[in-house]
Amino acid sequence: MSKGLVTRNDLLTDRQGKTFADVVNDPNQPFDIVLEFIDNEDCQRRMEESELHHDRPALAGVVRELESLPAVDLFLSGVHAKHSARFWQAICSKVLFLYLAAHEREKTSSDLC
Repeated sequence: MSKGLVTRNDLLTDRQGKTFADVVNDPNQPFDIVLEFIDNEDCQRRMEESELHHDRPALAGVVRELESLPAVDLFLSGVHAKHSARFWQAICSKVLFLYLAAHEREKTSSDLC
């Protein structure tokens, strides 16, 4: 398993990623938990299988499990409802984009979410 496949620093130094600094730097958002989740070898395998074998976006292979993580579930269940859209934008538009780049695969918007 490759540790730190996508890091906070990757996002904050990316030209478009730094537009999500509010999400990355907000201690109330479970951003580190998402990075740890995506860095998991089993998660990466399921994301690849989702794309390659099921012709679905990478996140489709793990979204239920991601949403069921206690901190993510609490965040998305209404405690922080007004921030959840921005949180998903950061994950879908940049975190998964950087994940695919780290795997040296072509990226399209349909690959992500």
